[in-house]
Amino acid sequence: MPTQVIWDNPEKTIIRHVYIGNATVTDYMAVAQLSAAMLNTVPYPVDIIITLINVHANSDGFLRGAHYANKIIPKNQRLVVMVNADVHMRGLVNMVAKFTPKLSEQTHFVNTLDEAYQLIRQKGGSVRA
Repeated sequence: MPTQVIWDNPEKTIIRHVYIGNATVTDYMAVAQLSAAMLNTVPYPVDIIITLINVHANSDGFLRGAHYANKIIPKNQRLVVMVNADVHMRGLVNMVAKFTPKLSEQTHFVNTLDEAYQLIRQKGGSVRA
């Protein structure tokens, strides 16, 4: 599977989703389920960093997966920071924002992982001890 979901720091305040290459709607839904399960293990807000490596969005799969993820997002998910999203992916995210408000309302785009950490810090999140 071209995806990975991990705690990004020992404090468990950030979950990182890593997508490499082309992920299917099944992959996306599995990531959403695992991320939701991880979020449900802690009572405080958690930020999500989505790292995209050579990803070309599949419009149909992304739309179906985003709709599913929007339904299962725990209340403690805070920011979603997408690293290295191309113009097509940004357009898809902006398009589905109307239909997936919980998923999209706190989504931000940056170019590097360092920028993701900086944004989380600026928005009051905890990055590393």
